[in-house]
Amino acid sequence: MNTYDFLNLSAIEFEELSRDLLQKYLDCFLESFTEGRDNGIDLRGSLNDHGTLLVQCKRYKDYKLLKGNLTKELQKVNQIHPNRYIVVTSASLTPNNKEEIQKLFHPYILNSSDIFGKNDLNNLISLYKDIEEKYYKLWLSSTKILNKILHGNIVNRSEFLVENITKDIKMFVQNESFNDAINILNDRNFIIISGNPGVGKTTLAKMLVYEYLANDFEVIEISEDIEEANRLFIKGKKQVFYYDDFLGSNFLEKTIKKNEDKRLYGFIERVRNSKNHKLIMTTREYILNQAKQKYELFVRADFNLGKHILDLVKYTVLSKAEILYNHLFFSDLEGEYISSILKDSGYNKIINHPNYNPRVIELMTIKLNKTIVAPENYTDTIIKTLENPTQIWLHAFENQISVLSKYILYTLLISNNPITEQAMLRIIKNMIKFESKYYNYPFQRESFLHSLKELENTFIKITKRYDGENLIQFQNPSVKDFLLNYIEGDEELLELIIESLVYFNHLFTIFDVFDKDNERNNLFTPSIKLSSKKIRLSSNLRRKFINKLINSFHELDYFEHISTDEISEITKNKILYLHSYYDYSNTDINHIIACSVSSIEIENCIADEKETLVDIIFKTKDIINIDAYQFIDSYIDNICSLSDVRGLMNLSELFEDDFNVYYAKFENYLRKSIDDAIEDDIEEAIKDEDQIVQLIDELILVNEYFDGAVSTNIRYLQERLQAMSNYQDEMDSEDLRGYRGQKNNDDAIINIKISNMFSSLRQ
Repeated sequence: MNTYDFLNLSAIEFEELSRDLLQKYLDCFLESFTEGRDNGIDLRGSLNDHGTLLVQCKRYKDYKLLKGNLTKELQKVNQIHPNRYIVVTSASLTPNNKEEIQKLFHPYILNSSDIFGKNDLNNLISLYKDIEEKYYKLWLSSTKILNKILHGNIVNRSEFLVENITKDIKMFVQNESFNDAINILNDRNFIIISGNPGVGKTTLAKMLVYEYLANDFEVIEISEDIEEANRLFIKGKKQVFYYDDFLGSNFLEKTIKKNEDKRLYGFIERVRNSKNHKLIMTTREYILNQAKQKYELFVRADFNLGKHILDLVKYTVLSKAEILYNHLFFSDLEGEYISSILKDSGYNKIINHPNYNPRVIELMTIKLNKTIVAPENYTDTIIKTLENPTQIWLHAFENQISVLSKYILYTLLISNNPITEQAMLRIIKNMIKFESKYYNYPFQRESFLHSLKELENTFIKITKRYDGENLIQFQNPSVKDFLLNYIEGDEELLELIIESLVYFNHLFTIFDVFDKDNERNNLFTPSIKLSSKKIRLSSNLRRKFINKLINSFHELDYFEHISTDEISEITKNKILYLHSYYDYSNTDINHIIACSVSSIEIENCIADEKETLVDIIFKTKDIINIDAYQFIDSYIDNICSLSDVRGLMNLSELFEDDFNVYYAKFENYLRKSIDDAIEDDIEEAIKDEDQIVQLIDELILVNEYFDGAVSTNIRYLQERLQAMSNYQDEMDSEDLRGYRGQKNNDDAIINIKISNMFSSLRQ
């Protein structure tokens, strides 16, 4: 029999578990609601013709606290005068304890068997396996399962240790998200959990991983790219791959390895076709939306079947209340802090705040720095933190960490983490070298390692890559937000960062020099101002930045994760990356670009790179030296997507005379190349009406431009669209008025439940 600690459940979860167990044990239906404030009822049932059965559920750590609360309940029970009264508690009870409780509630408690303590509940759970499986949170936290995970040699190089499991389970609020996610994994073998920052994506993902750990899966935590997973994939072995924030540091910076999106899709297919493997990924929803604009993988219908959106809008008020309650209950906060929350029902201000965010709740409860928050100001401080979560880092950053630790954080900021320890050392040594001109600041490796330990589990987290290399990243995104705001006006510090840059892509991770980033920054504007802003530089720093770009263009390594030594490939990546941020306003930079473009080989360009390359040539057409006809010939030989066809249209206008000569010679070959190029785009679009409509609009322009080259494809798509339209029924006509009529009554019940829940925190 498993031994459960019911204190891992919230008050509501404990009540629901008690209801389910007693309904089976007593073979009767129990109503699960509260009829009035503090009236002594949690569950109510009927005794046929013998009156009313009332059940009181008490979630307490020990008998002393339980008895004190039950004594207060006696007057209420006397007023209700039930025919039978049952007490269910999470506390362990002795025979003497039960006798005292029975005497206290005489004659309502008929005998001691109507008092269910911790051991009794564990006994009932062992009888009803279906209920045990339903409450996975309880099952996963049992001593038996934790020992199995810890000692079963099934935890690979990951952070999923027993202490983290216990902490995560306590805080997690059981809801439909877990069940929905399990269903997706059972059906597809992979899941993408998306949502805005701080909504609980990582927590849900960890709970899923723990579920598989308990079922003898080996966990593989992917820290860099999907090739890491491919290397560690073992056919026939039960493995679950966990890839947290899989889009966060690579895809949108245009610095991923060649065909990384296709490799990711290939690995997903590999997992989908396996009986022994699962893949769990998380990403921020706004990043996923941006990725859809760049990579066709993310708009594929089969990819999106594995998607689960975790949205705070869908969190019920009760769920938000339980999250806050759990964090308060399991924190080490003194009674004065709890009293501040309970005063004037201050918890309601937090629960109903428009910026409510589980990450902020954790930082202001479990991880609260009590030295800077007085108990009497606690509730107000939480509200202010919800308004601006970055303020929580200010005191620790300015007063509790070393100068070298700050350098580490600046390095993470410009690297768009994670970053390897070796790459970080290169940047920090550059920083210290620059600083030594003014302050003679020494560097010692021992100090560096000490600083890593100082920052770990607060500002940063450190994991190991497949090859044993340490990867360093922010503990959570709000640290990055804080640092961006903190350094924005510090001219000396910004100059230090610019002069210390080692990697080319780091030029643009936090700086917006050419005003091309405004639109990108506006793609996501959450109520909590998390991430994506960039720093505007003064005219003086802008000059230094441009000089750094010009003077170090060829010396700067392209990107820390890119290992290729091919100069042409590195140059191509730099040019394409620069194009995303540069406005072509500087003559010297334009000449660097123009000279580099001529060395780029079309056959080495992937995805939408060819269309981008044409745009670059257009912007430098007055100074570029290129054989136009040869370029057109090579371009057409390598077109393989609609993006490439769009680039060809632009190319034909850019080099009109040369294109006309080519077209006159090879019209049939050109038309066939265009027709073949769009095959994959059509295959992707036919599963979704909106994509079909969009593709038809684009193909109509192509068709007009190239004299009917894709007419057949357009007709096929139009017929497909019509067939899909005819298939649609009236699924959106559901009448919700009955639900709305019930809503006010439901809200009242929920408010009472929340009030009773937080009242149990009173000592």
